[in-house]
Amino acid sequence: MCPVIAIGGQLPVGPGYINTEEEAWKADVVLLMRHAGMILVLPAATAGMEFEIAHILAQDYLPKTLFLGPPTARDTEPWEVTWRKMTVQLERHGLDVPEYRPSGMAFHYLPEQTTAVVQELSGDIGNLEQLRQFVVSAIT
Repeated sequence: MCPVIAIGGQLPVGPGYINTEEEAWKADVVLLMRHAGMILVLPAATAGMEFEIAHILAQDYLPKTLFLGPPTARDTEPWEVTWRKMTVQLERHGLDVPEYRPSGMAFHYLPEQTTAVVQELSGDIGNLEQLRQFVVSAIT
C-alpha cells in the first residue's frame, strides 16, 4: 500500500529500518513522523513506544496514527501487558482506548474525538483487503 519504515530493535520491515539501539533514533523518528502520511503503532512494552506516543500526542499527529493489535492465537499475556501500558498512556490524555482483543483490531481517532474508531480483524490478519479499506478511510 505504501513504503514502510520500521522502528525497533527487532527484525527490519519494509525498505527502511531504524534501529532503536543507535543513539540518534529519536531525532530520526521525529523527522519521519513529521513527514509521514500515516503512523502505525504496534504496541510494545518499551520506553521507545512511550516516547513515540508522547510525541504523537504532543505534535497532534493522532489523526494520522493507526494503532494495530494483531490477532493472537496463543499466549495473549504479552500483548495484554503491552496493551495496558499503551492504554494508560493514551487515557492520561483523555482518550478512550478499546479493550485488547485476541481476535485483533485496528483503531484510530478522528480529529478532536476521544473515542476510537475500531475495525475488528476477526482473528484473520490474512484479510488484508478489509484492513486496507480501514486504513484508506483513516487517512482520507
